[in-house]
Amino acid sequence: MLCQIILLVIVSWNNRRLVNPDTISYMRIASYYARGQTDLMVSAYWGPMLSWLIAPLLGLVSEPVDAARIAIGLSAVVFVLGCASVFRSFELRPSAVVLGTWIAVLASVAWAATTMTPDLLLSGLVFLAVSLMTAARWPQSRHLQLGGGILWGAAYLTKAVAFPIAFGVSIGIGALRVLSRDGKPAAVLQGMGLTFLGFMLLAGPWVVTLSWKYQGLMVSTSARIAHAMVGPPGVDRGMLADPMIIHPPEPGRLWWGEDTPRHLYEDKYWSPFQNLAYARHQVKVILSHIKVALRYLSTFDPLHVGILAALFGFFVHTPWRENMRQERWRWAGLPIACVCGVYLPLYLYEERYFYPTYPFLLAAGMGMVVWLTRGVHGRVNVPRLIGFGLLTLAFVYPFATRLPQALKGLKDVRTEYAHDLATRLLAADVSGPIVGAGGYDNLWGGYGAGLFIAFYINQPYLGNEASPTIEGFKKSNATLVIVDRQLPVVDELARDATFQDLDGILFRTPMQAKEYPMKVYRIGARGRE
Repeated sequence: MLCQIILLVIVSWNNRRLVNPDTISYMRIASYYARGQTDLMVSAYWGPMLSWLIAPLLGLVSEPVDAARIAIGLSAVVFVLGCASVFRSFELRPSAVVLGTWIAVLASVAWAATTMTPDLLLSGLVFLAVSLMTAARWPQSRHLQLGGGILWGAAYLTKAVAFPIAFGVSIGIGALRVLSRDGKPAAVLQGMGLTFLGFMLLAGPWVVTLSWKYQGLMVSTSARIAHAMVGPPGVDRGMLADPMIIHPPEPGRLWWGEDTPRHLYEDKYWSPFQNLAYARHQVKVILSHIKVALRYLSTFDPLHVGILAALFGFFVHTPWRENMRQERWRWAGLPIACVCGVYLPLYLYEERYFYPTYPFLLAAGMGMVVWLTRGVHGRVNVPRLIGFGLLTLAFVYPFATRLPQALKGLKDVRTEYAHDLATRLLAADVSGPIVGAGGYDNLWGGYGAGLFIAFYINQPYLGNEASPTIEGFKKSNATLVIVDRQLPVVDELARDATFQDLDGILFRTPMQAKEYPMKVYRIGARGRE
């Protein structure tokens, strides 16, 4: 634990500028909690837990990013504690528990550098909940039953995807206990009832709060938006959670992505039950996402040892009931399937979505190694040592380059330039609502760079013109325009007297300005008519 904390301190300091739009939303919402702005602190898109962790730290550190880094470090610690708890509840050998925990430490430190989102914390809470529910004493212990539900509720408050995962995993574990005769059906049902009670004790008040604010039953808006992203063709869906359009934020907010307005996407929502064509499209999405999920799982384990062990350990063995009751590691396939299954119908293109599968892949691999070498006797079980060596290599290899880079400090030129330009704007006393220019993949356009600048100078970010035009900028009600110097619209801006080129204010020489990737224009009064 001490080693992990030291590594996390190094990673956090050397990557303190490495933020992303999600991080900015969580930090802004945390600031509303810190200031008691009740009208802004509740959002149906972002879970509140990470913001709750950041909020009390804002008065203790100089910058919000530092508070976020501390919260992410804490999340990494919870992640490792959860991994160790899973290994113990799956009744792995002590040597396997130690090995798996050290591998989890390396993973958590590497991911803490880049994952400034709640995914590490979500994963840790999921692991702790599963470890209580799979413990041998669970059928007889009300404390474990209720505690598992409370942890699931905390996971939901961290990220809404835990809501369906909690029900899927809990029902699945209950079914496994009954099928493997690891508990009487009545006792299992009673235990599940207490687990769901614990879940609702924590999740219920937040669901009520969201439902009251949005005037209807509300668990989260993130799932519908993620589902809309992969909808049938014929509708311009884009990245629905990203500011590819110009839209003023709610008064007091930094940008509209803090609480995605539902009216912007009501025409983009769809259901596979609407018609046969939509149902076929959903099936195609799920089938294509199975390959995507396997690809992301392979980033944890390039040899696919974990996923193969989980599949064979769950399905291919006899006597099935006896093995499932005696060897808890075989249950690892259930949470892996639930996590992947929840995401398959939705937008699925980030590695961090699969962090909640990590210790289960590792536990399945270690359990399979022990099972395959169970017949070898002697002072030294050489085949088992070889098996654990290969397993360690498979899970450590992905971090062989990532971890040293994270400890040294990953470079993100966009965030570095954004912070530098924000410093220049503050020094020149230039402020006002910001609009950006350029598509999602444009490094120096508005999205990302413009949002970061708006955050650093504490000014509203109105969004981004994917296909920038002068008229669009004028209608945006923005004061500042952030553009890539290489965009063709720059020539048009230079010829329009409405736009004031700020190079002379922000840079000491024309040569210095010319070498800078971003350019800032201030819109005159006529531009906002």
